[in-house]
Amino acid sequence: MLDDLMRVLEQGHQAWVLHQEGKMVVEVMARAIRPDTLKSAVQKHLQLQRNKALKSDVFRFVNWLRQFSAGFQLYVGKDGGRGDDPKEGGGKNPPRIPLAAKPDVAGVKDDAVPKKERVACLKCGDKDHRVADCPKAAPGEAQRLLDAMVKYRQERVKVEGVVRVKNILLDTGADVNVVSRCVMDALAACDVAADIVVHDKPQLVFPYGEAAAPLTMSRFATFSKLTLDTTCGPLVLRGLKNWVDDTASSIDVIISRPVMEVLGFSVDDLLVEARQQKSE
Repeated sequence: MLDDLMRVLEQGHQAWVLHQEGKMVVEVMARAIRPDTLKSAVQKHLQLQRNKALKSDVFRFVNWLRQFSAGFQLYVGKDGGRGDDPKEGGGKNPPRIPLAAKPDVAGVKDDAVPKKERVACLKCGDKDHRVADCPKAAPGEAQRLLDAMVKYRQERVKVEGVVRVKNILLDTGADVNVVSRCVMDALAACDVAADIVVHDKPQLVFPYGEAAAPLTMSRFATFSKLTLDTTCGPLVLRGLKNWVDDTASSIDVIISRPVMEVLGFSVDDLLVEARQQKSE
């Protein structure tokens, strides 16, 4: 895209436009993006505060767009604009792990985003208080209701439709997805074959904390689907790529920040919303 534009501008001795009218050029290029699904995704990312510099620097925008569009087409699908079901991602496994692979996200998404409602009391259904403050709850009943709710939520996450995940963490500090060995063992016990690549050179994944010892991981697994039940219906992550932690003894999955951003999470949006509610 930029090469063709440069060639046309140089022929007309107008190459200065890229440097002096960068904002206008970026806007024109963003409006010309096809398909519409990719254009909408790009325009949404350009609205984020962290991408402010891209809106006026043509060269930075093009470099970012090349990476973003490659991941979008690979994991969301080239035919996303036709309204068909998302296709499973493919492609080669990355030789490095600076970022987690972006999954294909399936599910119904309304145009209008509903406002978040307060959670009703688990005992009486009143939204003015929580179950811990419910006057109708007997001693110890609030904790039992909370434990039951946690157990229910844990059972709402499935890998490949058969293995229930006990703990799933959406970690904004994680650059890669991590799945515990027990998940892989459970899949094998159910005769479900996951796509696993064993790397000759193990990768080091560093947990939080200066004193934390790095984890050595050599197995790289790709799930065809990971299903999360939500109040709006099931959310399916397809082609989710994970490093396997062979030292973990529980059934856990860590979802990384890059995947969360594909799902719509933004640290900047979160902080802006918090600031609007209370400045201190």
